[in-house]
Amino acid sequence: MLYASHKIKKKQVVVLCEGEADCAKLWQEGIPAVTSGGVGSFNKEMAQLLTEKDIIVLLDNDDAGQKEIGKYCDILTKVGALPRIASLPKEVKDVCEFFVIGGDKAK
Repeated sequence: MLYASHKIKKKQVVVLCEGEADCAKLWQEGIPAVTSGGVGSFNKEMAQLLTEKDIIVLLDNDDAGQKEIGKYCDILTKVGALPRIASLPKEVKDVCEFFVIGGDKAK
């Protein structure tokens, strides 16, 4: 299941992040987001819900997250979504940590 997919039906730009906590934090910051619930679990069936949307792929800064970015983008492209890759600053692990240290959502 693609977590928070029911909230993006009318959204054109959506962040695809790694976990539920990150997804919830993005929504708190006014940023539409979804997650597959963990790195490596994203698949074509989930991606179908993102067809024709602009998807910002924003995975954790650990090895597991960074190794999956290409796979996520490939799956999204195959279903007709438009993936773009976003990166967190090197000093933070994930979206939640980014906001804890005072990260700016405009970046």
